[in-house]
Amino acid sequence: MRNLGDGGLDLQRVSEPVATGTSASRTTRPRGWRSRILDRMGDVLFVAALLLALGTVTGAATLHVVASGSMVPTFAAGDVVFAVSDEFSPPSIGDIVIFKGTMMSGEAVGPFAHRIIDGDSEGWITQGDANDAADTFRSTSNEIMGKVLFSIPGIGLLLEPRTLLLLLGGLVVFLLFR
Repeated sequence: MRNLGDGGLDLQRVSEPVATGTSASRTTRPRGWRSRILDRMGDVLFVAALLLALGTVTGAATLHVVASGSMVPTFAAGDVVFAVSDEFSPPSIGDIVIFKGTMMSGEAVGPFAHRIIDGDSEGWITQGDANDAADTFRSTSNEIMGKVLFSIPGIGLLLEPRTLLLLLGGLVVFLLFR
């Protein structure tokens, strides 16, 4: 049936009513497993970032990028280590700690991560796992910034300025052409 002003379209009655707020021509596609995995990964990263931010603001935790190979094979240059404040977990022999050492000349060194091999709270003797000899200075408890709990391999390489620019550029291209 055609009526004047309907644009010449044949209109037919819909046998079942269409739900309010939906379009009869639009259908929702079920989400694939990749989308669900990416969503979960995003959730985990968000929670981890939130906990890290809270830890950093309160001084309970810090992140450090490993700058040298002195702790190979435990950590490699470019790994990020997560350290908890020594107030929450006091260091002991065998622990890997982040510290700012002082040379015999009084020159400050660090912060860096080495393993405690001897000593006590009066002065810790540290050594890198890849080093043949112990460090030439003793770190006091005041110089220890925290005890390393875990590391994230290679993620520190992403924090270099060139890499960040490449990632940002890639993100912009992705957002523009998706």
